[in-house]
Amino acid sequence: MLSHALYAVVLVASAATSAIAGPANPSSGKLYPCEITIYNVGTGSQNCSTDGSAHICSGSHDMMTTLLKYDVPNSLAGYKCQLDFILGSGSTSGSNRLQLYDSVTASPACAQQDGYIANWPPSNWRGNNIGDLTVLPTGSSPITGYGDSLVNFQDCPAGQTLAYELVGQGDDVAVKFNGSSDGLAIFYWK
Repeated sequence: MLSHALYAVVLVASAATSAIAGPANPSSGKLYPCEITIYNVGTGSQNCSTDGSAHICSGSHDMMTTLLKYDVPNSLAGYKCQLDFILGSGSTSGSNRLQLYDSVTASPACAQQDGYIANWPPSNWRGNNIGDLTVLPTGSSPITGYGDSLVNFQDCPAGQTLAYELVGQGDDVAVKFNGSSDGLAIFYWK
């Protein structure tokens, strides 16, 4: 939690300096997913999100999770990175609670010609629960992290591909966002 507070202070100070000095600091920014896949828990099917939309639903809604893939460029060697979630222009209803998992491998759905995989065995290749969050309507949604992951700021894994899954927690969750400008992002700074 302290790392989020420290990061927020760095961002505010950076923004204030940028406003005075001119353009934004080029040594900080955020990475959004390069691929988003919607996974239907009930059918085991996956659809590549061609418009960047992400959906997480549980309970009385269709049971869907969102699989996210990030290609961290080599140019981020020497930078610090941390996962953060900002809803932005998205929407949420219900408990607003999500669980964050790492994935054993990234979804292959976006590599398919039609972007669809029916009954993807052996499921979604979910890894470990690395964090929980309650989605806030504005601003950053703090992630309670478990273990050693990018939930806690650390050196950027430059040149690596990272894969995550966002899952609804509880009986009534519906979260939607545009993954190209909202949602789970990797913040980086020098």
